[in-house]
Amino acid sequence: MKLIVVNQQGVNDKIHRPYLEIEYRSRRVSSLSENKFVTSTFETKYQLDTDAFWDTVITLFYITQAVIGICVIGRIYIWGRFNPSQFFPENWAMWAVSTFLAVLVNTWGNVMFYFLLVTTGYWFIFFKLQDTVYFMIPEESLTNEYERFEVIIGITITCHVLSLMDLIR
Repeated sequence: MKLIVVNQQGVNDKIHRPYLEIEYRSRRVSSLSENKFVTSTFETKYQLDTDAFWDTVITLFYITQAVIGICVIGRIYIWGRFNPSQFFPENWAMWAVSTFLAVLVNTWGNVMFYFLLVTTGYWFIFFKLQDTVYFMIPEESLTNEYERFEVIIGITITCHVLSLMDLIR
């Protein structure tokens, strides 16, 4: 049995009417004569609809990607001005592509680190500093709310490692 409580969006200190979810299976009467006790569990589950949050975060993610693109183009333009092709005519294109990839990985890793810091800071501040429950941290369920975050943090860490390896070489 689960008692499920869902917070109301936009209304502070209010919840929707809780509902009880009961999951059961049929058993044979002959099995009851052997074992007269049936095991059962009870849990309480609090839910919050995070669709509005994810819409906002995805919009900010796209804006962040545009800012990263502008920064990369600016950095490559400046790099191209200081490293004209007439100085290295035989391998300038390969050098430019490798520099572009290095700048892209470095910029993406650095900017996304702060994007993730702000996003997790939002959840930490608004969850920990609330007197009354306005929202709950989403639980891991069949639809993993944290999957996007885990993928982005993995790519960010990979970008930082690659950037450090490029710096060392």
